[in-house]
Amino acid sequence: MKFKKISAITLMVFVASLLVTGNALAHALLLRSLPVANSEILQTPTKIEMWFSEPLEADFSSARLLTTSGEEIRIDVAELDPNDPTHLTVLLKQLDPGIYTVAWKTLSRTDGHEWYGSFPFTVLNPDGTRPNGTAAVLDLETRSELPTLLQTISRWLALMGGILFLSVASLLQIRAHQFSGFRSEPKMP
Repeated sequence: MKFKKISAITLMVFVASLLVTGNALAHALLLRSLPVANSEILQTPTKIEMWFSEPLEADFSSARLLTTSGEEIRIDVAELDPNDPTHLTVLLKQLDPGIYTVAWKTLSRTDGHEWYGSFPFTVLNPDGTRPNGTAAVLDLETRSELPTLLQTISRWLALMGGILFLSVASLLQIRAHQFSGFRSEPKMP
């Protein structure tokens, strides 16, 4: 009977940990964009649109536009679509032919984590040829991809350590409670 109670509590703690961790490891990742990442287009886009995997916090999500030399081009403030909180839009002015990098930063409403990333696109010359240069290399920590295998393993080890700690603490608490009941009973003559 005691073993079943302890097992049930341990199982509940384990399941709750998995549910909490599933949300905690999620991030607002870029799903698609217009212009499309790595695309080559003939006309300057009037806006950059990005769709993410989770709803964003408007005040903490932004985008920058960089030239091949890493120089930042002044663009409008990124606007969050009121009807779709995963959709971020930035209006653009006329761009010359060149290779541009969109650097974005998001804060997820779901898990509260900040995430970074970037993607290039090219505005072709009027004759359809590709301009010289390469996409800008960013100095900031780029985290547009999912965690590495090592990060995933370390998170799971931390999770399992937490589960073990909670399980042992729960077991000790149950045992202490059971034994305290025997001590508090008065002795019969």
